[in-house]
Amino acid sequence: MGGLGVINSKNNFIIYRENHVMSLNIFEVSIHSNIDKFFYASSACVYPCGKQTNFNQDIKLNEFDTWNCINKDSNPQESYGAEKLCSEIFLSSLRNPENIAHNFPQFKIARFHNVYGEGGTWYGGREKVPAALLRKAICLNKYTKENMIEIWGNGKQRRSKPVGVNNRNSDNTLVNEYLNWSPKYSIREGMKKTSLWIQQELEKQHHQYKDDPIGWNELISSYLESKLIVLNNEITFGVLLPITSRGLPKPENCLENLSNFAKSLYKTSQQDIQNGFSGINYKIKIYIGIDKNDSLFHPIKNNPAERILYEHGFTDIDTTEFDLPPGSICEIWRGLTRKAYNDNCDYFVLFGDDIIIETDGWMSKFYEAYRKISIQNKVPCGFGCVTFTDTSFHGFPTFPVIGRVHLDIFNGDVLPMNTFQNQDGDPYLFQTYRRWGCSIMLKDVKINNVVGGSLNPRYERTHHPNWSFNILDNSVNRVEKWLEKNCKTSLPKLLTLDIIVPSYRVNLKYLEPMINLEKPVTMSTTTIIIIDDPSSPNIDILKRLYDNDPFVRIRVNKTNLGASLSRNRGLRESNADYVLFFDDDVIPEKNILFECEKIIKKHPDACGFIGNSKFPPATESIYTSALVLSGLTFFWGISEIWDDDVPWGVTANLLVRRYNENVLYDPIFPKTGGGEDIDYCLKQRNCFIENVKNGKGFQAAPNVIVTHPWWNNGNRDYWRFYKWATGDGALIYMYPELTYTDIAPNSIELLFGTILIFFVTMIISLFTATSIINDFTVLTFLSIPLVIVSNIIADMHLHLTKQHYKRVPTVDGYRYVLAMAESSIIRMMSEFGRLMGIIKRKEFNCIGKRFDWFVNRRKGTIKEEKLNNLKKFFIWVGLMILSFRLLDTIKN
Repeated sequence: MGGLGVINSKNNFIIYRENHVMSLNIFEVSIHSNIDKFFYASSACVYPCGKQTNFNQDIKLNEFDTWNCINKDSNPQESYGAEKLCSEIFLSSLRNPENIAHNFPQFKIARFHNVYGEGGTWYGGREKVPAALLRKAICLNKYTKENMIEIWGNGKQRRSKPVGVNNRNSDNTLVNEYLNWSPKYSIREGMKKTSLWIQQELEKQHHQYKDDPIGWNELISSYLESKLIVLNNEITFGVLLPITSRGLPKPENCLENLSNFAKSLYKTSQQDIQNGFSGINYKIKIYIGIDKNDSLFHPIKNNPAERILYEHGFTDIDTTEFDLPPGSICEIWRGLTRKAYNDNCDYFVLFGDDIIIETDGWMSKFYEAYRKISIQNKVPCGFGCVTFTDTSFHGFPTFPVIGRVHLDIFNGDVLPMNTFQNQDGDPYLFQTYRRWGCSIMLKDVKINNVVGGSLNPRYERTHHPNWSFNILDNSVNRVEKWLEKNCKTSLPKLLTLDIIVPSYRVNLKYLEPMINLEKPVTMSTTTIIIIDDPSSPNIDILKRLYDNDPFVRIRVNKTNLGASLSRNRGLRESNADYVLFFDDDVIPEKNILFECEKIIKKHPDACGFIGNSKFPPATESIYTSALVLSGLTFFWGISEIWDDDVPWGVTANLLVRRYNENVLYDPIFPKTGGGEDIDYCLKQRNCFIENVKNGKGFQAAPNVIVTHPWWNNGNRDYWRFYKWATGDGALIYMYPELTYTDIAPNSIELLFGTILIFFVTMIISLFTATSIINDFTVLTFLSIPLVIVSNIIADMHLHLTKQHYKRVPTVDGYRYVLAMAESSIIRMMSEFGRLMGIIKRKEFNCIGKRFDWFVNRRKGTIKEEKLNNLKKFFIWVGLMILSFRLLDTIKN
């Protein structure tokens, strides 16, 4: 079907040839199949153009006008009309009695005039004038502020555009006489129904562009115009096919896999090859790559792979032999792509011999995707990376279809030389063009990787260790320079930021809002969920919701690895410029990604940013107030009080620049956390400043806000802080330059010391029954609770005299006193865990040493901590002296 956008002189030869071949083929098969009746849909284009030139009155055309005007003006409209008329004449010649006797069908012919209505083509160039005018009028009325509408021709025609005939109307006398037929709908009613349907279709598209207002406006602008289609467009897809019999139980299994692939390739490509899309002829040329020492495929000439493909209908095949190490898929792709590039292929499909294509018409779908990218981003058609959806490896961009533009940018190389072996080539291409929002995974175009995908491949997977840093950066820079040189409009590079969430709880209440955060149009974001509980029942729900989204990755650890290793897996999955770490139970502010973008632009040389992790008000309970007073929540909100070169931040809300794959979380720390965030921040800062010109430390990001719930729903859970401290005590040994020796023992060291002395005196008293020993035993027993009392007294004095401890509101009155007392217990529990961690790791020389939580960037803190500990020790000594005197008084 086509309106005047297609039926024009530029397409005369193709239109005549293709229509005539189609008609003859159908005539022939109908005759041989003994069909009784054959209806031929002819066209009003068969009428002589000379009868359709009057601008002043309506001309009604009847069936006999075709034969009653034999002169220079009797030519039908274009070659389309000529072919229809020739087919009519041919069919009429088959109506003689002789042919009827040979069981030829009864041929019936009708000439359709301007067909329109619901379900018809309404955009793209093949639409007829009713749909074209309605589309333009609706767009003008609802979606733009324009006040002009495009009409082809001079506007005086009494029916069709851009040139065509000036006057055409149907004389329905004969059809009414023979079939008692008349139009069911008036023109007004029919146009109204068609208009409402086109409006519905536009609203569907509008919904798809809800997050892309710029793209929507550009699409509407294109809809305000009609297009001329040139049908001699031919697009060749070069199918790149590395083939090997290695790694299979039997070499012959490779041929079975290849046969299944060829069958799927033929089935899914015929729709495009036979019918085309918007006047485009699609072709496939297959490029086979074979291992030099793979005897199954030698000799090369007429090898089994070629024979299988021939049997399945493919004749344009080129085979190349490669002398490469086993599993060098990416290098074979490189070699085959260069051959296809030199053969002037338009698109290059990076396939394997063990995949099954599941979607019909995939070539036109890829071409349309690239066309859409071109329109939206004002780039040449073919710029970007569009991939299949791999049903065997959800959410990961595999088997891309690459346009010729990519090869133009990189001088014929689809991948960098000597970089990738058999992994990472696909994501490299996807991530390169992601920087401009030009990477798409087509959700409705699917393949299945029978061997490989998320399962074990036939060869050992070999990853390039550093491609997502320097190699990716170099490629992105090259594309950026090419765009500056070759595109009239500048396409700004997007900020890429990935969200990494290690999750053991897998609570959808928290995870879904993180996945669905509102994103700036100038940012590309992938959310990576690393599930650390492989038995969680919520895994299937998450996968069902997000498996087909290339910008959401759900990864499941085979076993419980802990927070550090889960974050490391997320870092390796990420290819962005920045990563934003969340705990899996925080609630981020809706605008958090916008605030991330602002702070990154403000400090482009920073190694990262410390977000603001808020807790619900601590005025609800004594326990939550005690947590605040204990100082355990201090660094969660440090961004509100510290601006430049912040010491470190918690990973509940930490924004970090990716620049070196060696900066990872150390698994030495407990699975549940404790110290790993400090260690990571220190390594990130030091490495960044040492290796990046003008690199700076962490900057505060007070407006990058998440809310963290109170642990254990605000119920008492001292054990959590014990476990954290067993981990962060390792920092003392790891960073001797950031530690100091305390003047006095802390509460737990003192408590352990007094308990040890008590047991020693108990043992001695069993053998030496003297009053002095017995008194000392009693005194050491009393000293144990006095350690706790001395800590409570010292902390109360500190809270009542130091105003900065009241930065966060807490409970009032007697409840405040109880909260101060409980805060001491919480601190002692942390000190207890720290000591036990040191003993467990046999780091005995670290006892009595302290880690500087401000890492030498806050003057006076070490001195203050020493004095506080000394004060507690002296209070304890004072209480011991009072106890000794009281004991002596009681005795006397």
